Amino acid sequence: MTSSRTSSGDAEANPNLDREGVAGQARARRTASTASSSMLAPTYTIRADAPPPMPWDDYANLVTAEYVRLINLGNTPEAELQGFLERNPSFVPGAWTPGVTSGHTPFLSAVISQPTLCGTMQFQPDFLWISTHSLEWFPTFVEIERPNKRTFKGSKLEVTSFFAQARNQLAQWRTWFDEPANCQTFVERFRIPDLLRNRKMTLHFVLVYGRRGEFEGNRQKTRHRANLQDQGTTLVSLDRLMPIRESANMMTVRLGADGRVKCVAVPPTFRLGPNIADDLLLIEDIEPAIERNDLISLERRAFLNERLEYWRNWSRSNEPHVIGGGPCWE
Repeated sequence: MTSSRTSSGDAEANPNLDREGVAGQARARRTASTASSSMLAPTYTIRADAPPPMPWDDYANLVTAEYVRLINLGNTPEAELQGFLERNPSFVPGAWTPGVTSGHTPFLSAVISQPTLCGTMQFQPDFLWISTHSLEWFPTFVEIERPNKRTFKGSKLEVTSFFAQARNQLAQWRTWFDEPANCQTFVERFRIPDLLRNRKMTLHFVLVYGRRGEFEGNRQKTRHRANLQDQGTTLVSLDRLMPIRESANMMTVRLGADGRVKCVAVPPTFRLGPNIADDLLLIEDIEPAIERNDLISLERRAFLNERLEYWRNWSRSNEPHVIGGGPCWE
């Protein structure tokens, strides 16, 4: 386990090792300035000449068609589905708090792909969001099964072994968190900031399983399926996934064994601004991820790669991080 405090030399070698570090100090400055922000001018400049991102409706229509094709194949390998969702994180459910949706952006402004839960037993869910509101934070683990797995055995209300196995995975992850040492490992490994640590942690699990056609129109199966949800667990079919506009700015990242957070994918709807500047200090390899996305124009790639450093420097600066009420993107 990495200590939550490092020497200045360690922080220079790996800025992600210090969970507060520069980004934490920047977040504190921004929080401290919030109360008086209405009386202060913004401390950043917005580039009005930025090449525009891909329009949301164009993006949503394009990737929805690709997603529908994938799940209708039936035998689509889970790895292929995982890859699609990594490239399009707005499809992954759980970014926002369960119940009443919070306006707080998920930690890192990103979904974590294939996070590892280390301990005496080791697990690797498909995705992890860390969502929050002012009272609680929610480690939200998402498990997605391939489209041709069925929930029920024929006409019976008896679940298949595939569904029972999927539910058991979620139970194993919950059991992992029953150990206080594992909770501490999780908080340290995933660099959960003090701002969240001071709030109540509530686990949330999302199981994406089966197709709607298996139960739709069947009253008994529909009701029984609803009762298969445990407290703290949300069960959704693959047909329910769609790109969520509120997640248009989310990235996909992976956490390496060395603790470094590396960007896997940046969607073509991605924009830069003060609200995500602190997160940019914690994530490496954003520029290569931008270059890999053919849906981002060459002109916009060049702009994003140049503008990233501006926002990182703004977050590192010692001046109060005042976010104004005007345009806050680019």
